[in-house]
Amino acid sequence: MKDTQSGLIEFAYYIAPDDTEYPLFGGKRALMGWQNIGMPEIQHITDRGPFQHGETVRDYRFQPRIINLDIYERGCERDDFYCNEASLVDALRPNRSATAAAGRLLFVRPDNVEIEILAHILRGPSGDWGGGSNLSSFDLREPIRFLCPDPIFRLPTQVSTSFSVVAGAACLSMCVPFSLSDTQINSTTTITYTGTWDGDVLTIVITGPLTAPTITNTTTGKEIALNYSISTGEAVTISITPEEVTVTNNSGANLIGTVVSVSNLVSFALATVSETTSTGANLIRVTGSGVSDNTSIVLSYYIRHLSAFAPC
Repeated sequence: MKDTQSGLIEFAYYIAPDDTEYPLFGGKRALMGWQNIGMPEIQHITDRGPFQHGETVRDYRFQPRIINLDIYERGCERDDFYCNEASLVDALRPNRSATAAAGRLLFVRPDNVEIEILAHILRGPSGDWGGGSNLSSFDLREPIRFLCPDPIFRLPTQVSTSFSVVAGAACLSMCVPFSLSDTQINSTTTITYTGTWDGDVLTIVITGPLTAPTITNTTTGKEIALNYSISTGEAVTISITPEEVTVTNNSGANLIGTVVSVSNLVSFALATVSETTSTGANLIRVTGSGVSDNTSIVLSYYIRHLSAFAPC
């Protein structure tokens, strides 16, 4: 769909690390074009035997994504060009974060679903003036380029599943039912994951008391097991991303040494529709001992998509 300026009418924003928003649409603004919001470039990992012709593909990795946006803003006076350029530069400047944190490119699809990707400015506004028969000297027309080291899109809001425990009960009929015998916990529930990329960005918060907690995705065979007793009032946070995995408590102590299998921890994820699960159903089992009415487990995850376009 295009307007009289031949610009896309999709709603799009750049949101800086400090939450400063720069709308790329509306009023005098239009998004004239985009590049690379579909599937990112893929690199196959291959090897070859001593007498083999060709190569054998063993695995694959997606490359960082480069997104190009062509933006336009109409002006009426020469001052408009300077002011519009200044506001764009100010929104994109990288020193809005002291830790080189990423901003976000947010797109609102025609079905009103919001989808975003973490992005660093790679080529900012160059301040070129003129350069086109349809562009007056008062208008802004800027190609800007973003680096997305993690090339996967996500829905902005995390989905959370809460595991509540009442000590001494036989079985609780809740959103996540737990069968309890004395202070033991051993229960399985199903999370149906709807992303087109695995749910590999997630956070698990375990509030004690709970001894030797183990969270197993029986669909994938991966588990998170801690050789640790979480005391009453202590909260252990497990954060998993493709770049980094951390295990800390609310006092700031690093508990990564209590993980039974780090290789299982770093590869723990919710499986998408694939050979592993035809429906996206992930069976999650939680075990442990020493629970009380204060014990709780909250698993939060992002729904991730391989592109800005999701299945209809």
